Amino acid sequence: MVPLARALLLACVCAGCGSRTGLLDLEARDRPDAGTRDAGPPDAAPPPPDAAPLPDAERPREREPAVMVAAGLFHTCAATRAGRVHCWGHNNQGQVGDGTTATRLDPTPSAGIGDAVSVAAGREHTCALLAAGRLVCWGANLAGQVGDDSFDVIVPSARRVALPAAVQVSAGGTHTCARVEGDRLYCWGDNAFGQVGPSARGTYRAPIEVPLGEPVLEVSAGFQHTCALVASRRVLCWGQSALVVRPPPDGSLPRFAPRPVPGLPPVDRLASGDYDSCAVDEASTAWCWSFRVVSGGFDGRDEVVPDRAEPVSEIGAVAQIALGHEFRCAVDLDGRVTCWGNNDRGQLGDGGADARPGAFVTPIGLPETRLLGAGWRHACALAPDGVVRCWGRNWEGQLGDGTGGEHRPPVVAGVFR
Repeated sequence: MVPLARALLLACVCAGCGSRTGLLDLEARDRPDAGTRDAGPPDAAPPPPDAAPLPDAERPREREPAVMVAAGLFHTCAATRAGRVHCWGHNNQGQVGDGTTATRLDPTPSAGIGDAVSVAAGREHTCALLAAGRLVCWGANLAGQVGDDSFDVIVPSARRVALPAAVQVSAGGTHTCARVEGDRLYCWGDNAFGQVGPSARGTYRAPIEVPLGEPVLEVSAGFQHTCALVASRRVLCWGQSALVVRPPPDGSLPRFAPRPVPGLPPVDRLASGDYDSCAVDEASTAWCWSFRVVSGGFDGRDEVVPDRAEPVSEIGAVAQIALGHEFRCAVDLDGRVTCWGNNDRGQLGDGGADARPGAFVTPIGLPETRLLGAGWRHACALAPDGVVRCWGRNWEGQLGDGTGGEHRPPVVAGVFR
């Protein structure tokens, strides 16, 4: 366990992304999760035609401090101190949760939620952890990622997921996982790449228990893979990276085979994105790894396994790390943020536009930061006072400032001004 002051810094948002997603308690960590899309329109393009700013009568008149932020593919959500969830951005799959499919340029309350303690954003779906361990999800459900055992393709408002009392949820690309009381793990949704767990192909529209042989301390769902921190402080991963797409020659799917991450010391927390995952060890060093194909692996077939973890020495002592699509951001123990990787939509927040600057940069004008969330081409930071600031791609309104277009320096999301 970590001291209280440090534990508050460690609460996570996506995930894959990336996150992509949060814990209930003082060990809260985020995991933004995100998917992959082609680059968006040029800077001069208008916002999408279905974009719908909130009417003045519905806009919050006072700032409502946030306690968690999570970034999906083209949307963002925050849980507030008042127990509400506000989401904004692309809403074609109902991922904002307001009962509509209209894009929202402003933070919009998700319907029927008043006791949220955590929020997680997947590619195009969202989940919120409520008081007493209740879990609700909404948004895209083609692969059963909402987890309510329905065949509804779009779920535009929150639905209850039948689980024992949950203590953490992580939303991936098209699957979702939750840790429940007793440190057991349940997952559901798309299992095309073994990311849910069991060997059977297809879709799991309701949660199933995933046996790992020891208690689970944290789960992090990536785009097509899942990693779990277990009681021995090892990290086990299964599924495959979106970058490694090599189905067996006979067309069969990879078997569920959780593998430990080689080279990784005992760790405290996790984050996953599209292609890779990262962990922070007991000395606050960040370690990251991708995935590779080995021949003659499980059952004698080719298998996707985690590659050797490598330390990220350039960023010093880390409190939390968030993985987007081809970029990462980390906050250190003093609340300073560093980002690196692809910057083609300003997702590094330094005002630059180089696709791969090859440098570790600091987003412009960020105050002390407590939590981070990273989506496909945008990122958000949560300050200790509950203010959310976002930067990067904004054509779908995912920055929440009431406009479309990109903002390379961070801007304040409207409801949290």
